[in-house]
Amino acid sequence: MSAGRHHFFKVACDLLLGLLLLSMSALSFGAGIVVRVVDRLNESYLGALSVSAYEKLADGSLVWRAKSDTDAEGLVRFDLEGLGAGRVYVFRTQPYGRWVYSDEIVETGAYRFYVGRLQIRVVDGSSGEGRANQVVVLRKWSADGNHTRVL
Repeated sequence: MSAGRHHFFKVACDLLLGLLLLSMSALSFGAGIVVRVVDRLNESYLGALSVSAYEKLADGSLVWRAKSDTDAEGLVRFDLEGLGAGRVYVFRTQPYGRWVYSDEIVETGAYRFYVGRLQIRVVDGSSGEGRANQVVVLRKWSADGNHTRVL
């Protein structure tokens, strides 16, 4: 075998070994997803938030699997067993004092987790001045006249 062919064969073997090790690593440690937590109102990235990953079982129950904090860019990475291979996950965080759950996640890759759906300002009806520290209850009314508390 010539020196050129020998070198080519060695490089090809190293590449195949690297791909095999990468595949085995993915099987051993689960499938990766990068989550970016984003404020829905102003599109800012939310850093220093604790995000938990839960597996959603067939009966609808949630089982905690992992927890990590977002970096300054709102990013957090999880390696979740079975993601992209039939298992379902949801993420949970508490950005503004209330727990928020993500959509159901079934694929690896990247996911934008939007939080902060409502921004309100309470004002005094006679003066128009803003009012701080007011209790606000949000209710959803149904066509039949009944309502449920939303916030």
